[in-house]
Amino acid sequence: LSLHDALPICIFPFAETLRNKAALFVLAHEYAHIIRGDMDNRASHQAPWQAEINADIFGFRMSNSVLTMEGTPAKVRKAGINLFFCGLLLVELARRALDKGEKQRVADLMPQQALSAADSHPEAVSRLCLLDDEFSQHFPPDQVRGSEFLTALFVEITTQFWLRIEPEFLDLHSKGVCAKTVWKGSIGLEQGNA
Repeated sequence: LSLHDALPICIFPFAETLRNKAALFVLAHEYAHIIRGDMDNRASHQAPWQAEINADIFGFRMSNSVLTMEGTPAKVRKAGINLFFCGLLLVELARRALDKGEKQRVADLMPQQALSAADSHPEAVSRLCLLDDEFSQHFPPDQVRGSEFLTALFVEITTQFWLRIEPEFLDLHSKGVCAKTVWKGSIGLEQGNA
């Protein structure tokens, strides 16, 4: 019995919808970098992490506009964004487990200090919280609660998934595998010391 045969048929259109909403956000986020001039090689007066936050907000606003035109209910418009950042959250947890060889929790990814000018990408959890705040500024409380519920649901599913796969990453660490840092969010693997 394959995984495809074991899952209810209705899950596949739902998964495709989430994937498409996530892709829409990522595309809008990257487009924001281009139109804001973040890709310019000239020196910028803003910290790289601030460019990411600004692109997140612009990406949310643009994807929200598209989803509004498509008739997507407001409380589920952030579902694709949640999927994207929860995937990024898993990457961050995996990188830390590989680097440290210690159990990791989602709470471990909450920033303990302000970002420095050298930081390029804020943690996924921080970015998700900022977008929840952005959402709450544009929608009535009932839709905000619905969106926050979905965000919490995605984070809980991510947490439960992480608890099941974390031992594999700790085992990889014990075998000398570490995360290769190409970009803060990259999870390339290499043997030996980083």
